[in-house]
Amino acid sequence: MLSFFFKLRVVWIVVVGELLKHMNKMIFNSGRIDHNKKFTLTQLKTWFWVKSKTRGIRFSYYDWCLELLVCMSKIIRRSS
Repeated sequence: MLSFFFKLRVVWIVVVGELLKHMNKMIFNSGRIDHNKKFTLTQLKTWFWVKSKTRGIRFSYYDWCLELLVCMSKIIRRSS
C-alpha cells in the first residue's frame, strides 16, 4: 500500500501540473483563464487519483470538495 506522504506528494504534483498546463495554454495559445473551471478540474483529477490508489476509502467527489480535511484524515488512518 502506498504511504500517505507519497499520496500527498502525488496530489501536489497533480495540482502543480494542472497549474502549469493552464499557464502554458494561456501563454502559448492566448487562452483565457477560467479559475473556477481550473480549480474544479484539479479537484476532480486529485479525487480520481486518490480513489484509484486507496483501497477501502468510500467518500464521494462531493465530500472531497466540501470536506477535504476529513477525507485526508481517512486516508491517513487507512495508511497507518
